Amino acid sequence: MIASTAGESTQRGAINPAEFQSKLHLLKSSLLEESDRDAVDCLNEILEQAHADPIALQLKQVMKSIENYDFDQALENFKQVQL
Repeated sequence: MIASTAGESTQRGAINPAEFQSKLHLLKSSLLEESDRDAVDCLNEILEQAHADPIALQLKQVMKSIENYDFDQALENFKQVQL
C-alpha cells in the first residue's frame, strides 16, 4: 500500500492520479480476484483519498460485499465503478 506524505491532501483531486489508479488496479487484480481479506485495508486507503468524490459511494458498495466475504459480488460491484 502507498502511504500518504506529510501535508498531502486526502482528496482524490489532490493526489497523483497514477497512484490512485495503481491502488485501484491492486484492489481488483490482486485482492478481489484472489478473495484476499487485505482488500479491506486497500479499499480503506482508497476511500480516504476519494472521500469527497462520487466514486466513494460506489466503492462503499464494494466494501459492503467484502465485509460479507462475498468477493465475487465485490468484484462485480467494482466493475460498475465509474472511473
